[in-house]
Amino acid sequence: GRSHHRRRHLHRHHHQQHLPHVEEWFSMRNTSDDRTLELKLEFSVLPPLASYVSMTVALRHEHAPLSSLVLVPQSRSDLRVRVTLKPGVTWRELSHGVKTLRRQRRLLRSLERREKGGVPR
Repeated sequence: GRSHHRRRHLHRHHHQQHLPHVEEWFSMRNTSDDRTLELKLEFSVLPPLASYVSMTVALRHEHAPLSSLVLVPQSRSDLRVRVTLKPGVTWRELSHGVKTLRRQRRLLRSLERREKGGVPR
């Protein structure tokens, strides 16, 4: 199968009962002529962001979260990934979480370079 990235939306305003969120949607295709694909969908939000946001995967025009997907031969499904601020979380707190995650990744890369004998930046 193939995956095609489509569109991103950033909604900072409240509309209906939704909290501020970011959405990405993409298409998954089964290009096989004779095989049905049965997919199990698993995802998680990396710490420290898990304290600030939740994530759901659904069919593009539906709201019910998906945990599996069946694609018959020559079929396509449009999936939507939505990351939502948890109630009571501010954009400032989320920004702090993102900065913390970046610092952790830089530290990890630095430690990996040291283990390989590289010079840290």
